[in-house]
Amino acid sequence: MSTRSLRVALLTGLLTLFTGCTDTPDPDPQPEEDAGTGVDAGLPDAGSPDGGEAAPPVFTRRPASAVVVEGGGRQHFQVTAEDPRGRPLTFEWSANLGTLQVDSQASGSDAEWIAPGCLVSGVTASFSVTVTNDLGLSSSIEFSVVGLPVCPAWTPTSSLSITRGGHAAVLLPSGKVLVVGVSSTTEVYDPESGTWASAGSLARARTSLRATLLPSGKVLVAGGGGDPGLEVLEVYDPATNTWASVGDLGFPLRIELTATLLLSGKVLVSGGLPFGPNPIETAEVYDPETGTGAPTGSLVKARFGHTATLLPSGKVLVTGGLGPYPGGEAPRPAVAEAEVYDPATGTWSSAGSLAISRAGHTATLLTSGKVLVTGGFTVIKESPTSGMYFTRYLDTAEVYDPATGTWSSTGSLATKRGAHTATLLPSGKVLVTGGNMGGSGSLATTEVYDPETGTWSQASSLTTGRYTHTATLLPSGKVLVVGGSGKDGSLATAELYEEP
Repeated sequence: MSTRSLRVALLTGLLTLFTGCTDTPDPDPQPEEDAGTGVDAGLPDAGSPDGGEAAPPVFTRRPASAVVVEGGGRQHFQVTAEDPRGRPLTFEWSANLGTLQVDSQASGSDAEWIAPGCLVSGVTASFSVTVTNDLGLSSSIEFSVVGLPVCPAWTPTSSLSITRGGHAAVLLPSGKVLVVGVSSTTEVYDPESGTWASAGSLARARTSLRATLLPSGKVLVAGGGGDPGLEVLEVYDPATNTWASVGDLGFPLRIELTATLLLSGKVLVSGGLPFGPNPIETAEVYDPETGTGAPTGSLVKARFGHTATLLPSGKVLVTGGLGPYPGGEAPRPAVAEAEVYDPATGTWSSAGSLAISRAGHTATLLTSGKVLVTGGFTVIKESPTSGMYFTRYLDTAEVYDPATGTWSSTGSLATKRGAHTATLLPSGKVLVTGGNMGGSGSLATTEVYDPETGTWSQASSLTTGRYTHTATLLPSGKVLVVGGSGKDGSLATAELYEEP
């Protein structure tokens, strides 16, 4: 073998021997999978090349699938979770009923649930909890509660002798209920027997009137639409079951005024719509002792269909209603401004404004001395340049605090409604019944407001949908709903509700 051949052979052998110790280029290199090409590609800081796929958090503690809770009670729930890579977590709770108060930590979350007093038949109180890491990956669980009583159903009672809507109802000292309006005939309901009896007749039939219980136990009827001559006031005497005329208002006949009993025993009459296109701002005070009325300070804003609520201070809060025509083709606007009347000075002053103008609403004095305003409707222009207007029904509610003279929003109704009723219950809660929301007709749904939580819960539905009805709290704690308008016209039916 030549010297050259020997050298080649030796070099070839050395290369073969040390092949494992050299970085020989791969003729067909493949890209190495890392955090930028794996399942979690594109997610921030998804992990190192050997970290594996990103995974959602896992619950390590959860409530039982069905928890027993008493009506109106409080229940504590707790969950804990962990992320496979120790990523930060957030928790979100939801409940279809009641009120949740949530306190979350890094790896767990606690919730206290205030249960409604009862459940509408067929409804289950259900919950969900979702835990999410900072990559947006999440896990959810669901559970429910049992043991809550079914809300008591409305119970039909005897019907009126005639159909009535836009009437008035007054609880008498005897515990009976006087119903007046639409016809000249009037009726009295006896809760003991569940029956109606005649209460004599007004001198004239009137609608959209106001009836006020006087300190004597008699009932004053003022205003209303109908025949001329309804400026005359009439008084019902339960002792004789008769009516008598007792003078007249110093201002023209008007409908949808307010008549509020003052602490002095006198009655404040304000606003209303006379025979004419626009409401009036005048007010007067009627004295039952003398049977006469005297003018007092005028409202700042003319209105009708408003509410007037006697405050614990003896002042009177007026809210909402419809104002005068602004001119042109525009309809009457709903009023947002509120006013307070001071009997000591006979003057009105501003009480701020509602968050949204409204009419067809309710105003209820709460046990706290605050006033709850619910629902109604407002009038809205289609656009700044349009000449078209439409009526929008409301589900919002607001609370007025006389101590500060301010308004604040509170929980909204589940259903938009106007021409409904709102009744303060013995528990301090407020029962809202019926109403309408425009083209959908009369509503049968009812809701209960809890001032402690500022929230609403569903109650059992009326047996008959109705609006422009009355609702009266009886001495027994039951609520008597009477008459109104339904899908087929005015109603004569009545029904009873009992708080659970």
